[in-house]
Amino acid sequence: MRALAIAWNELKIWLRDGKGLLLTFLMPIVLTAILGMALSGVMSSGADSMPEMEIGLYDAEKSELSTILAERVLQHKDLKKYIHLKEYSSEKELRKSIQDGERDAGIIIPAGYSKKLTNGQSVQITVLRHPEKSTSGQIVESLVAAYTDRVTAIADATQVVANDLLAKPGGQASLQSFVQQLEQLGDDSGDSRNDFVREQSVGKKSVSSFQYYAAAMAVMFLLFNSVNGAKSILGEKRMGTLSRLLTTPTQKSSILVGKFLGTLLFSVFQISFFMLATFLIFQVSWGENILQSVTIAFVYAFAVAGIAMMLASIVKTEESADQLAGFGVQIFSMLGGSMVPLFVFPEVMRNIALFTPNYWALDGFLDVMSGVSWSDLFLTFGVLLAIGLSTLSIGIWRLQAR
Repeated sequence: MRALAIAWNELKIWLRDGKGLLLTFLMPIVLTAILGMALSGVMSSGADSMPEMEIGLYDAEKSELSTILAERVLQHKDLKKYIHLKEYSSEKELRKSIQDGERDAGIIIPAGYSKKLTNGQSVQITVLRHPEKSTSGQIVESLVAAYTDRVTAIADATQVVANDLLAKPGGQASLQSFVQQLEQLGDDSGDSRNDFVREQSVGKKSVSSFQYYAAAMAVMFLLFNSVNGAKSILGEKRMGTLSRLLTTPTQKSSILVGKFLGTLLFSVFQISFFMLATFLIFQVSWGENILQSVTIAFVYAFAVAGIAMMLASIVKTEESADQLAGFGVQIFSMLGGSMVPLFVFPEVMRNIALFTPNYWALDGFLDVMSGVSWSDLFLTFGVLLAIGLSTLSIGIWRLQAR
């Protein structure tokens, strides 16, 4: 009971710090707005994530294969609303339209494309990119390369099977049957959506830029509480408040648990406020099952409060804690994906991120936002609880020994 009274007093002290509250509650909202809007085109959710593109085409071939590339691939029903295709009568005219900014990218299909491709010879379709529209050029290049690879693979397979069938009795009829099956298999005009490689989240939904950076800022700024909680204990030691408290009948363990609960209560209050604010201001969805997000928030706050106790038992002065906040927390935030999404990092850095608590919290929030089940979150819950229990135990043990 005494521990709860200490925790409540700690919470009131934290809430009276006007400057600290400004940093704790306002700054993450501002950063979420800036980063969310800046990367909305890169990490937008749903099918509308592909940008609209003005693409030019010069087809010197005018064959069946080049027509399929234009009409069934680039103008597929799933891509037609994004790719606005215009054909040009000459390569020179196409290049000029790109230079003038009329087209984002251009495709040049050379003469002899079909013959060379089906004979297994090297052939190259040229993709022109406008210097300020590199993303459009990359998308078009990927689509063209995928189509060319597919045609080459079918041509190679056809050649091998044809040689094998023609060497057998009745091979001509078998070959004709096989060709008909290939034509049906390669018909892109149906309703199949397997013609394009699609990226899909682990859960049911993809995550928007605002969702990502709301979660990223939440876990980063909550991590500062580990340092602030340690500074609170160090400050009371310096001013002698902690020594006077120890002269009372209250047990030392109750005092330390009260300090831990104070950091935990403030962390829960902070992240709850942030989740509500981002939902109201930016319409950030924290998941269909909000209880999952609340559970992630609590176990992460528990881990942060435990780390605060361990830091208080290791760090000697408040100045050292400030240095740790300015350097250590920033490093953890970078490694944990709060500043830059982890998918842009090399594999070795993604493996190092597994040792940061904020990585597990951010990954858990993103999983919840994408619509995973409870069982998919058990590992995240377990890791964060293990971090909180282990650091809390180390902190209380070391502080009691002093």
